[in-house]
Amino acid sequence: MRQHLFFCRKNRLTLSLTALFIVVIMAFYFIKNTHKILIHCSSQINSIFGDNETYPTFSGIYTFMLDDGQGYISVNGIFHTQSNTYTVQKIIKISLHTVSYDQVFYDIKQASVQSLTGDNLPDTLYVRYILSPFTVIALDKTLHNSYLIRNLYSPVLICNPMN
Repeated sequence: MRQHLFFCRKNRLTLSLTALFIVVIMAFYFIKNTHKILIHCSSQINSIFGDNETYPTFSGIYTFMLDDGQGYISVNGIFHTQSNTYTVQKIIKISLHTVSYDQVFYDIKQASVQSLTGDNLPDTLYVRYILSPFTVIALDKTLHNSYLIRNLYSPVLICNPMN
């Protein structure tokens, strides 16, 4: 019986090597396009949430500890309104989900928010001004050891690695 040309030993070897090559190329492409997030950094921020003296302000430190799609954000500082001053001490457990591979936008999903002992900021002010449950940020490496963390509209802060 005559063996089909497609199944001869030489062609099987060629097809196997071609398939292996395609799998290796696809794996390389997948690994290259998978953004691993490994950021441990801290930044001081002074935010004024409006154009006049009646709007609230926040002065404090954001600390990001992000490891491959999950992590923590620590927020510590003082939040001033026209009539009150609040202490902010929160640790937010988050997960990051990629929104856009081209511009490296991530959707932050809050898993839990832990208020520490000194925290007295009302939840309504926290959600409105500090970190909304629906937050999209971009993480761009700017210099050798710093990241520009921004929202959809403007830069928010430059985060320097912690030693």
